[in-house]
Amino acid sequence: MKYYKSAAVAFLTILIALPFVCAAYQGPKPEGEIIASIPFDPAVNGFGFRNFGKNPDFEEEDLTADDLIRIFGAANVCIEGTTAKDCELYETADRWIEQMIKMAEGGHCDGFSAASLRMFMGRPFKGRKDPAAFQSGAEHLFDLKKDQVTSNFITFHHSLQSLKEVSEFRMETFKKKPSDILQMLIESMETKKDLYTLGIGVLIDGKYARGHSIVPFAVEDMGEDNFRIHVYDNNYPGETKYVYMNTKAETWRYHTASDPSKTANDYIGNANTHTMSLKRMSDRLRNRFGCSFCDEDEGGDDAMIEPRSSSPFMNASYTLNPVVAHTPAAPKAEALTVLSSGDVDLLITDPNGKRIGYDVAKKLTVNEIPGAVMAVQDSDSDTDGDVPPAFTLPVNAANKKPYKINVHGTNSKYMSDLQIAGAGFVVGFEDISVDKGESLNMTFTQDGRELTFTASADGETPSLYISTDSGKTKPSYDFEIGGITLAPGKTVTIKLDLEKGFLYFKDDDGDQDKYDVKIVRMNPNGKKDEFDESDMDVGKDNNYVLNFGAWDGKGAMCVKDDADETKLDKDECHNLTSQKPIPKKPKH
Repeated sequence: MKYYKSAAVAFLTILIALPFVCAAYQGPKPEGEIIASIPFDPAVNGFGFRNFGKNPDFEEEDLTADDLIRIFGAANVCIEGTTAKDCELYETADRWIEQMIKMAEGGHCDGFSAASLRMFMGRPFKGRKDPAAFQSGAEHLFDLKKDQVTSNFITFHHSLQSLKEVSEFRMETFKKKPSDILQMLIESMETKKDLYTLGIGVLIDGKYARGHSIVPFAVEDMGEDNFRIHVYDNNYPGETKYVYMNTKAETWRYHTASDPSKTANDYIGNANTHTMSLKRMSDRLRNRFGCSFCDEDEGGDDAMIEPRSSSPFMNASYTLNPVVAHTPAAPKAEALTVLSSGDVDLLITDPNGKRIGYDVAKKLTVNEIPGAVMAVQDSDSDTDGDVPPAFTLPVNAANKKPYKINVHGTNSKYMSDLQIAGAGFVVGFEDISVDKGESLNMTFTQDGRELTFTASADGETPSLYISTDSGKTKPSYDFEIGGITLAPGKTVTIKLDLEKGFLYFKDDDGDQDKYDVKIVRMNPNGKKDEFDESDMDVGKDNNYVLNFGAWDGKGAMCVKDDADETKLDKDECHNLTSQKPIPKKPKH
């Protein structure tokens, strides 16, 4: 559909489209001419409660083993079992869930948008095909109250935005002009072959900020190259909001606030800001997604679009394009994925000195690394914070040098977590305390076997962890080292030798520190062994090797206070005995 170039063409087009428009459009009385729409009504098809950030009431069930089976397949995430009832997750999968929940503390806007469109399109979720299946007596999605089931419905869809299958198309649309985005919306509403969520943000000091996800459901021609996109904004339940666009000037504006009680902020953009984007619903309705942290991605079926059921909320049948989401088994360590929570800026440097992320000093977003991808995340809620982009980094097996990460604090409201996933491992830094304007430096090797953290002026130190997935015939481990405070500028290092069964950890600040050591071993039969040593106090050095490979899962564990050794004799060991049980994690 071309933009109207004459009054005659415009009049004829409106006449032809009028019967469909009258039947489909559900919003307020238009001021101009509705030229495309779907029968989506925010007060019917949107959620009746507003976007939220941290979700302590239902956090334990926000994402579960059942969800990971649906996303990645049981063969990839369950070391034992194949269903939600009997699946015992790899420790890597458990860590991925924790990171997704932490990232969603910035807001669940994309989950609200995708989940509401899913229901509108008649796509069941876990067998629930209508609102009454979620809560008894609910006639419309708007009738649902926030509970564990609806929170899971939203968080499941919110977690998909960082996956390659969803972000790849979205990142391409950032390159398009506003008028091109408008044209894509019009065509999708006319053809009904796919639907989109609309992503908006603002460019602040060279950085994409305040990313927000909304649902477009009508396009209104206001005359003289001016258009209004009618949207459902999950921060404003039941209301119709408008994105204003001028296709001649290639500008757009959206007036909103993450909290309606606060002063609204304008989202503005043009052809040069690249702050407007689209996500396809078909990309989120796959039966299987590629697994970045699995030892070997088992692949999946070619018929990936989920089946559709009839929907009482639609005036037309939405038949998605036959998108094929086949993800063949990937070579081990093909790529690394970096995820972070907290309102921070990341600047990552590869082994060759090339960078990706945000350069705070130059106020510039950079990507100098061939093959690296930076996918921005939508999260805007009442936290008024940003979630850093998801980064995909190449692996260069010939270069053994580590990646470096600089974390710069932009908001000190809550702790940040940083996670790196690769084939067979998830590693990271948990509870990073970084004040506004403060910078911290970390490194990780491309095989996920070694991490370092260097303290800043206040010396606060996060926990460092390494989780492993070695397939169904070998144990899956989670190692966590923490509990110390370093002198400014000093570094803590952990290194894993999985084959020999040794874990090395050390620091260089000269003071004798008492480490906390936590180890979880998930055995191939689904039996879990746990070890927790608080305030470990052995020897005079800060240079340790832990012989976890010889641990029987019940008794003492051998540690030596000289991590330069690669062989441990019994007479060299300090036998650590777990002082207390590890606090039980929620059963995901």
